[in-house]
Amino acid sequence: TTLLTIHDIQWIDYPHYVAPVKLRYLQRVVPSSVRRASRITAPSRFVADSLTQAFGTTTKRIGIVRHGLENDISASVTDETALRAKFSLGDGPVLVFPAITHPHKNHLFLLQLLLNAGGAWADPSLRIVFAGSEGSHHEDVVAFVAKHDLSSQVVMPGRVSHEDRNGLLKMADAMVFPSEYEGFGAPVIEAMRMGAPVICSNQASLPGVVGDAGLVLPLTTDAWAPALDAVRARRSELVALGHSRSQLFTAALSATDLVEQYRIALDGRQ
Repeated sequence: TTLLTIHDIQWIDYPHYVAPVKLRYLQRVVPSSVRRASRITAPSRFVADSLTQAFGTTTKRIGIVRHGLENDISASVTDETALRAKFSLGDGPVLVFPAITHPHKNHLFLLQLLLNAGGAWADPSLRIVFAGSEGSHHEDVVAFVAKHDLSSQVVMPGRVSHEDRNGLLKMADAMVFPSEYEGFGAPVIEAMRMGAPVICSNQASLPGVVGDAGLVLPLTTDAWAPALDAVRARRSELVALGHSRSQLFTAALSATDLVEQYRIALDGRQ
């Protein structure tokens, strides 16, 4: 009996984002692993459906094991005043994008909004914090910021501590997440847990994970231009919806899902 977990198959939809050696490995190993597995788990309905489409796997062989957060994830929080001083955020609105600078995370989309969306996006006191490690697209992001003189608005501290991340999310006007592809999208749940309104793309798993607890938008300037005003007007509502939504994604519930999938696999059920 073999239970196989597949977190995503981004390499099929976006092969140009994957290093050639890694791509060849995945193309060789994953299909054969899928064929041999007694049962497969995926973190979202989106990934499960993608597996069915890509490999012809029957839906009854795939179980959903949601990702979950530990209850104490929000225990340590850096104070807002300290964060504004530490990261030179001024006293204006703050957006937080916690993501590594890989191309599918879509940092350039947010930078284009600063240039073209107008309205609240054109507020010179607005700061966007790119809190994440340096990925394969990092130099392109840095070059874009320099070329368009956005360094006063775009803060790139790299990967921050858990305490700083929690504090940034708690103080944020919104957590923005314009990713093109996520197998699950744990950062949106982390933001909801910390009380940040979420604005995210309507791509891949994100609509299913966020539900009605955030603004789920197509990746167009027209769709995102009014988003900052919308979350400000609905902040209390979105924070409450997000908190409730985040309770569906706990470590305990994730463990329960996984145990059930092992039981099904061991029982030989489909």
